[in-house]
Formats: sequence, structure tokens, C-alpha cells
Amino acid sequence: MLLNPRAAFSSSLETGGDWAIQFNGYASVKFCAVTRGSCWLNADSLDEPIRLNFGDCFLLSDGTPYLLASDLCISPDHASKVFENAVDGYTRWGNGNDVVIIGGRFDFEGEDAFLLLDTLPAVIHIASNSPHSNVIQWVLNQLSLELSVSSIGSSLMADNLAHILIVQVLRSFLGSKNKPPTGWLNALADPKINIALCLSDTSGSCQALETR
Repeated sequence: MLLNPRAAFSSSLETGGDWAIQFNGYASVKFCAVTRGSCWLNADSLDEPIRLNFGDCFLLSDGTPYLLASDLCISPDHASKVFENAVDGYTRWGNGNDVVIIGGRFDFEGEDAFLLLDTLPAVIHIASNSPHSNVIQWVLNQLSLELSVSSIGSSLMADNLAHILIVQVLRSFLGSKNKPPTGWLNALADPKINIALCLSDTSGSCQALETR
């Protein structure tokens, strides 16, 4: 792939009751998915908070700090406190276990990575009923399984599943009404332009981002 992504899934949060957690911004692309329950997402780059339901996921591409909460009126705890006693990235917080969130990040090492990051909106919300949601749900289920057990090759499996996930999220975004009207990322959604871009990719791996 031209972007040469590296993925790191570093956290799994199980929580419930009344809670709110403030997260620092990231230099890389941040990813989170709700695999149980629902919560709120808020960030400075959002016009209004987003309600995240079971199966929803989001990408943050501008390094903005963000908040996850059961109620936006609750004074938040900082993520450093929440995860200070995490075991293998897993932590429990609050009262109950009605919400589970997995999170991680993508670092892009390809020379053309800036073309993607400059085109993406600050926040991409992929609802559970969005295009490609079936594949995304399958990947999320497999990721949850790999992150919850210590089996041979779990880290390798999670890394490769994360690559599939980023492609499916981009496909879903490109298939939505919120996709960018112009730019390099939008060009990948055009079959003819996509072929030309892939022919110029000497690595032969551009097809991983094909949308058709």
C-alpha cells in the first residue's frame, strides 16, 4: 500500500455507570470502536457531540484531544489515570460493564501519507449501518477476540486485522455522502482514476485501497 500503515491496538476499556474520560491528542490517526453498549464522543473539531452506539467506530486524524462519556455533564477523569493499572492494555473503570471500547492508532510511513491525512476530515464517524458495515463488524469481532486472549500470533493477527479495518473504514467513508468532493482520496473512488494511480504504484500494492 502506498501509505504503508503500521497499526497498534493498545487499549481495551470496560466500563459502566456514570463515567467520562478525557484523552490527549495523538500525532497519528486515532481509532476507537464501541463493541458493547453506547457512549458520547466530543472533540473541539466537532460541531456537536456524536452518540456512539454498539458497532460504531471513529477515526481522529488531526491529533485533537477528545472525550468519551456516558454523560457529557460529568467531570472527566484523565485517560492516564484510567489506564495506569491496565494489564496488557485492558482496564476496567466505573461501575458495571455495560460499555466496551477498543482503541488504537495508525502510523503511516509511506511517502504519500500526507496526501491521505490532508484530505481526511478531522473526525470520521462510521455508524454500524454504514456501507461495508458487515465486514467492519466481522473485523471488530475478531479484533476483540485477539485482544482478549493471549494466543500464539495474537499480535500479528491484530495488526493484519487492523490493516483490513482501515481499508474498510476508508471504503465506507468514500461511499458516504460526507466524502470529500475533490482530492487524492476521492480520486481513489473513481474506477478509471484508481487504475491510473495503481499503475503508477511501482510496489504493485495500491490495489489494497481500491473501492471497487
